[in-house]
Amino acid sequence: MAYLNKVMLIGNLGKDPEIRVNQIGGRKSVSFSLATSRRYRDNNGEQKEDTQWHNIVGWGKVAEVFEQLGIRKGTSLYVEGRLTNRSWTDQASGQKRYTTEVALD
Repeated sequence: MAYLNKVMLIGNLGKDPEIRVNQIGGRKSVSFSLATSRRYRDNNGEQKEDTQWHNIVGWGKVAEVFEQLGIRKGTSLYVEGRLTNRSWTDQASGQKRYTTEVALD
């Protein structure tokens, strides 16, 4: 059986993309938040808007393209990638933390 892990989003950047260079190997990465909104009418007929924030990450060539294009906060983007989950231990509290991200293709 084949499996599929694909995400396609159209939204606006919530902040300027963060470009980093990995100290081991010099590979670049980019991370940013993307807002997607959905408009609907509630039971009373009032128009509502539901905004969701998505954490987006990319490496290598993808990060270089973001850097070259000078993409900034507020820019509308179409992104395509796959859902990834990761965990780490918080240095301050010692608690295990989790996040879900869209890894760009």
